[in-house]
Amino acid sequence: MFPVLSIGPFDLPPYFTFLMIGYLAGVAISVYEGRRLAMNGAHIVDVNLAIFLASLVGARVGSILFDGSLHDYINACFAPERLPPALRDWDCFESFRLWRGGMQYYGGFIGGGVAAAVMIRVRRLPIARAFDLWGYGVPAGLVFGRFGCLLAGCCYGQPSAVPWAISFPAGSAAAKILGVAPTPTLHPTQLYELVLCLAIFSFNFFFLRKRARRDGAVWWAFCLAYAVGRFAIEFLRDDPRGEALGLSTSQWIAVAVFIVGVVAIRRYRLFSGPDEPKSEPPGAARSV
Repeated sequence: MFPVLSIGPFDLPPYFTFLMIGYLAGVAISVYEGRRLAMNGAHIVDVNLAIFLASLVGARVGSILFDGSLHDYINACFAPERLPPALRDWDCFESFRLWRGGMQYYGGFIGGGVAAAVMIRVRRLPIARAFDLWGYGVPAGLVFGRFGCLLAGCCYGQPSAVPWAISFPAGSAAAKILGVAPTPTLHPTQLYELVLCLAIFSFNFFFLRKRARRDGAVWWAFCLAYAVGRFAIEFLRDDPRGEALGLSTSQWIAVAVFIVGVVAIRRYRLFSGPDEPKSEPPGAARSV
């Protein structure tokens, strides 16, 4: 689509640019909702910053270790002649060039989740209620992030003749990896996930937020819905990524997240009724 975004004299990487826009959107939504619930807005921003840094590290580490690219990063340092033509401009510092892609969502999800749990405790926010904030913010941010994927041509789908299939131009990630430009028409899996995340955000923010529920329900509703949707979309993906027993790394993680989510919802009866009134002091904490 647009391998480079040209805005005046500036050339911006589309994926990383929209990833940042998505992050800011997630922060704005979580702060807005947190303040409505009498939570400390500055503390919420602190948690978001920790999530941002940890999720970047987790997304990159997850991609390197589990998406089948570890050998490419090793070759970039010690045997660059073994790199495929599309990666011949890589060197030892490629793992630090986050703006060029190579990020795994679930790696970032795990890294960000750990950072959130730690910082929520440090800032003495109510843990289940705080995680609900990201049940709105994460899917909203992913809408922008997947749009960035579409522009960059990464996370592309299998060849397809459906009317909405997309062909990516020279310079896109898809064209570089497939070695042909423009590419054959492909499933726009980026758009599929964008629509999925928009639907999850809309349901959580405009419907579930106003319904009787216990703290933590919004977060786990997001986790379950995203896990199911991502598991299905992965069958249409065709970009290089790790797999085992016929399922991709992301699908295995989605299965684990779904199981944990079902257990949490049943264990804490998250949809059986509301917790205590929302005027609870912000310092109170409960388990998810």
